[in-house]
Order: sequence, then C-alpha cells, then structure tokens
Amino acid sequence: MTTQLHDAYSIPLEAIDVSDPQLYQDDAWYPYFERLRREAPVHYCRESRYGPIGQSASIRTSCRSR
Repeated sequence: MTTQLHDAYSIPLEAIDVSDPQLYQDDAWYPYFERLRREAPVHYCRESRYGPIGQSASIRTSCRSR
C-alpha cells in the first residue's frame, strides 16, 4: 500500500508519522524531521503503524545514564 505524502508544513503536527516507510522510500523524510526539531522536539504520534509512539522523560533519563 502506498501512502500519499503531504508537504511537511501543510499538515498538523499530530498528523506527522515518522514510522511511515514511504517517507524513506521517497527520500522525503528530512522536512518532517526538520519541522519536528523546530516545533515539537518531544513528539507523540497517537496512530502510527506500530501503535502509539513518543518520547518521555524516562527515556531521556535512561539514555543519559549510559
């Protein structure tokens, strides 16, 4: 199944799903990550193909302890 990609800045932040393989197949991932870094460095995607994904303080804490 092919996903239709939109311009990274034309969709709501909550609609960005970086788990969509089409982003990488089309080499279109950079603008999405650029926008997330600027506007939502901690991003929660409620409906990804792998279920809800996000970053939490506990993940950041465990990464710092290594």
